[in-house]
Amino acid sequence: MADDEVKPLDPEVEQVRRRMMRLMIVSILIMVVGLIAVFAGVVYKLNNEPDQGDESIRVASGGQSGATSLALNASLTVDIPEGAMVIDKKLDGNVLLIDLRLDDGSRQFIVVDLAKGQIATRLSFD
Repeated sequence: MADDEVKPLDPEVEQVRRRMMRLMIVSILIMVVGLIAVFAGVVYKLNNEPDQGDESIRVASGGQSGATSLALNASLTVDIPEGAMVIDKKLDGNVLLIDLRLDDGSRQFIVVDLAKGQIATRLSFD
């Protein structure tokens, strides 16, 4: 007998080997189905994400004095001083913070209460 020859397995060991193969195949299929479900959920969330209030903010230039204004959901307009630039805007629940850099180099923060539809406060810093 050569060393390269493979001896047939004992019938009981062969039966255990087949069960283990079936179990492995079932486990792999369950993992594949789970991964497909996770990817489908991610794609669904990316495609069906609801609009945030922050995304509905648009900057409109013009007006009588040449000032800029922000229109928020077409129900509230925030007047921005002429020459000011919107640096950042943050939305936290129903409160919107608008960070402005004025033409003289100072900064101004406008806090807008979206639930009430009004400007809560304006903070100016040199």
